[in-house]
Amino acid sequence: MNKDRPISLAGLRGFVLAARQGSFTKAAEELCLTQSALSRQIQALESELGERLFVRTTRVLKLTEAGAKLEKVAVAMLDQLDGCVSQIRRGSAKKRVTISSFSSFISMWLIPRLGALHAAHPDIDLHFQATDRFVDLDTEDVDVAIRYCTPDTLPSTGQVLTREEIYPVGSNTVAANIEPGLDKAFDPEGQTLLLQESTTSLYPWSAWATWLPDTATAETTKSLRFTNHDQIIQATMLGQGVALGRHVLIEYFVESGLLRRLSPVSIVPPQAYCLLVSERAKAVPEVELFIEWLKSEIRIGNASPQ
Repeated sequence: MNKDRPISLAGLRGFVLAARQGSFTKAAEELCLTQSALSRQIQALESELGERLFVRTTRVLKLTEAGAKLEKVAVAMLDQLDGCVSQIRRGSAKKRVTISSFSSFISMWLIPRLGALHAAHPDIDLHFQATDRFVDLDTEDVDVAIRYCTPDTLPSTGQVLTREEIYPVGSNTVAANIEPGLDKAFDPEGQTLLLQESTTSLYPWSAWATWLPDTATAETTKSLRFTNHDQIIQATMLGQGVALGRHVLIEYFVESGLLRRLSPVSIVPPQAYCLLVSERAKAVPEVELFIEWLKSEIRIGNASPQ
């Protein structure tokens, strides 16, 4: 084996799919291959590398240390390759705008507001990519990215759209049973706290401990835990508990009467909603139109009474 020779790429997509699915069979079905054909591709890839990529168990495939390293790089490489191919295929004639943002912003902020944009400009083809990953606008097929980050981490070309505000919210039914005039010492007695998992290290304000009185902790109250903020807010609107709402994301639901603010006190975190635009897309009319609409909607939201 020549360790300096670049590996062939034939089995790389199958490897990534098998890692994602945890199964050669499922990955082969997605690629329209037989399981044995995909297995041979993976074996050839392992032979070229001189390392095993999977630990094969009776139920699921698990990546080895070498496999985990390769997957991280291969996923990013294939994303860039697919983006480039998509650009080439679609050409410049179609009025398409690709927007990348995290799932909660797309589902809670963008989708409720798209009707008017579609009505005014039905010829614009909007494509949304929901991901927490910071996409590379120089190499990937993305025109506009909306990120949630601290302004000091933005590239020089980035813009701050709006800051955030955090406060407790509940459904109308839940709010009707809570004492009015609540302050920061939110009384959790009798309430179920809706929590977002694995966010307190990055976003300490998302922890209920900030709002609880000294005599209570989130661990001593009833709670439900979710992965994303949109899941939390859906459960809140259904009356399943109280949540710490992010104003930018929930303002539509508050103004629509689906949620009620439970405290006049709020927290302003260091993170903000920020805009990045690909250099190649800055002069594209439909991208400029989308950005103009986005900023207009943000300004309207900031001007709304809280």
